[in-house]
Amino acid sequence: MALVCVKLTKSALDHTHLDVKEAILQYNPSQEKTTRKIIQKFLKKRVEVEDKLLVFADKQNDKLGNLLILKNECSKAGIRLKISLYCEDPENKGSQFFREVDINLSEELYGMQVW
Repeated sequence: MALVCVKLTKSALDHTHLDVKEAILQYNPSQEKTTRKIIQKFLKKRVEVEDKLLVFADKQNDKLGNLLILKNECSKAGIRLKISLYCEDPENKGSQFFREVDINLSEELYGMQVW
């Protein structure tokens, strides 16, 4: 079992100090079918069944639809998924931070681009 750390999209978190080079999506596809195929290919090639996948996403630049597809494909493949979202700190206006989110319940996802 291994921990695989990746960004959701290649250029979304370039403005942060995050030192993760690998990304699942090279761009934000406009069609669900394309996104699903790219994610399936990535999971098959890069992640084993018992591995844990930690995905870093950006609330301003990434899309909620892509995260939902990723969650669905990880569930099908038996891969444990954790999402760390780069978002505004509600306690300190103007500053941003990474926060682990539950895609079903997190209020940090409110206002994120859907598609």
